[in-house]
Amino acid sequence: MDDWRITPTLTLNLGLRYEATTPWVELNNRQDNLDLVTGQIKFAGVDGNSRALYDAEYGLPAVQPRVGFAWSPAAWQGRTVLRGAYTISSYLEGTGTNLRLARNPPFTPTEVTALYTKPTVTTESGPGGAVAGDPYKGAIFYVWDKKVQPEMNQQWNLTVQGQATPTTTFQLGYVGEHGTHLIVPTPYAQKTLTNGVVTPGLYFQGNPALVAELSNVSGTSSTGFATYHALQAVLQKRISNGLEGQVAYTWSHCMTNNSGYYGSWGSATQATPGSPYYQNLYDPHADYASCYFDSKNILAAYATYDLPIGKGKAIGNNMNSVVNSVVGVGRFPASFLFTVAFLWQCTRQQTPQIPMGADHVPIAHRRRCRYSAVNLRPAPEPSRDFST
Repeated sequence: MDDWRITPTLTLNLGLRYEATTPWVELNNRQDNLDLVTGQIKFAGVDGNSRALYDAEYGLPAVQPRVGFAWSPAAWQGRTVLRGAYTISSYLEGTGTNLRLARNPPFTPTEVTALYTKPTVTTESGPGGAVAGDPYKGAIFYVWDKKVQPEMNQQWNLTVQGQATPTTTFQLGYVGEHGTHLIVPTPYAQKTLTNGVVTPGLYFQGNPALVAELSNVSGTSSTGFATYHALQAVLQKRISNGLEGQVAYTWSHCMTNNSGYYGSWGSATQATPGSPYYQNLYDPHADYASCYFDSKNILAAYATYDLPIGKGKAIGNNMNSVVNSVVGVGRFPASFLFTVAFLWQCTRQQTPQIPMGADHVPIAHRRRCRYSAVNLRPAPEPSRDFST
C-alpha cells in the first residue's frame, strides 16, 4: 500500500493484493466425495476428478483492492478532516480436520453412529459397528460442496474528525462489513416436509441406495453470510497540564444466517449452545438473526493525570533526586469498560429419536430463541500508580 498526495488537501492510500487459496488434497489421493446431484462416489484423481474434489478459487475473486482517502478542504482551516476506506479480504476457515474428505470410507475405518453400553469389539479389531465387507454400511459420510471457497469480507468506513480545542478532538464515524461465502456445516441428507409428510430431500437423488446405507451425511459448504454496522464517537484529550484521556462509544449490530462451525459453544453465550446446522436446509435465510456475540452498546474510557510534583513541575521544582524518585512520578490512572449486550440465542429444542435427514420437523420441534444479558462491567475504582 502507498500514500499518494494528490493535492495539499487530499491524500489517497491505494493498494492491491492477490491471494489465491489452493485447495486441500491428500498426499496419496486417499479421499472421496459425493456428487450432490447424482449421489455417485467421486474418488480423488480418478476419472477426471481433481485431487481436492472441490474447485480452486483463482482469478477475479482473489483480487483484493484497498482504497482510502483523507480530505481536509482549505475552508476547514486544517481543523477538520474527512477519512474513508474500502477493502476486500478473504479467508478459508479450517473447519476442523474431523470434517475432511480423507475421513471417508473406504480409506478410513468406518465411523458409525452407535450407542455402546458394553464392549462389542476388542481394541486390536479396530472400530466396530459396520457390516463386514461393506465399508459404507452404517458409516458417516463427509461431503464438500464442489463450490466451497474462501469467505470474502468487504469492509468500509467513513469518519470525520474535528479539533475542538488545541488539545481536544472529537470524531464521528460509521463502520460496515459484509461477509459472504462463510463456511457452514450443512445437513445435505435433510429431508423435506410436504403437507405434513416427510419426503426425500433434494440431494443425492440419483443414488438412493447408497444414502439409505449411510447412517448420516455431514456436509460443508460456503453459503453463510453476515453483516455488521456500527456508529462510533470518540472524544480524545491529548496530554496537557498532566491530564490526558479518552471516551469512546460504539453502537453496533451484527447479523448472520449461521453461527459457524465453532459457533456458540462453551460459555460464550451463558445459554444453551445453538445448533450450527440450518433448521431448514432449503431456506437458510430463515436463520438470519443477530450474531450470538452481538453487542449493541459499548462505552469505554480512560484518563491519566500526572501529579504536578517533582523536578521541572509546579511543585518541588528544586527537589533533590532521592525525594524526586519517590514522589516525582505520581500518576493517577482510571479506566472502565461498560458493555450492554443482549444476545439473541437460537436453539433447536431437544428432539430425540428424529430419524436421519428429518431435521426439518414440525413447528413443535422448531428452534427457540431467547435474549441473554451479558458482560455488564462497571468502572473499577481509580488506582494510584507510582511506577516509572
